[in-house]
Amino acid sequence: MWTARIVGRVVKNQVPSHRYCNSPKFYSYDCESLDKIQRYRLLCGAIIPRPIAVICTQDLKGTNNIMLASFFAPVTSEPTTISFALTVKANDEYKDTYRNIMETKEFVVCCLTKDFFEKAYKTSQEFGPDVDEFEESQLTPIPSRYVRAPRVGESPVALECRLYRSMNIGEEGKYGSATLIVGEVLAIHVDSKYFNPSTFELSVETVSRLGGLEFGTTGQGWEVQNPYWSTKNW
Repeated sequence: MWTARIVGRVVKNQVPSHRYCNSPKFYSYDCESLDKIQRYRLLCGAIIPRPIAVICTQDLKGTNNIMLASFFAPVTSEPTTISFALTVKANDEYKDTYRNIMETKEFVVCCLTKDFFEKAYKTSQEFGPDVDEFEESQLTPIPSRYVRAPRVGESPVALECRLYRSMNIGEEGKYGSATLIVGEVLAIHVDSKYFNPSTFELSVETVSRLGGLEFGTTGQGWEVQNPYWSTKNW
């Protein structure tokens, strides 16, 4: 057995030589002792890079909204699903993207590249619900096949989605909480410049969120060939 003592907000082990103890070079934090911002900075600094979803929605009046979300990931291919988290704003209000998805049950997720990053980033500022963010950002709306919201013409990949599941995380309607959105992908649009239809391989250099306010693109990658895992396991 080993014990730990709290020094300020840092947990330091009294027996660092034990193989289950943290090394003295590590800081260990009890999340309950940290505030929202500290937890956010550690979480987002640890999970990098995070791909950015450009989420397009339209309200029942036909007003288009665009939002960038970096808490974003695929779920599975059967059914084809993706997920992202919509956090509650600092004033305890829900974002327009959340309200639109709850009302219409549909949305489009586009991949973000450096070519249109500056235009897309403009949508990070607070606009009123009656403002068309395609017009404000000067991005090109292209009609979707199955959903009301348009997709971004500058994006090399767009996923038309229908709401599959939603789940509240944390105290509902309070800053720091979120709604986990799972969307079923109905259609995928791919720019032919980045796609090989014979192998179904994509070659897109997308923008990712890093720690703090840093962004980046795909770095150096490598392919692993081994007997334990290959495309035969897909």
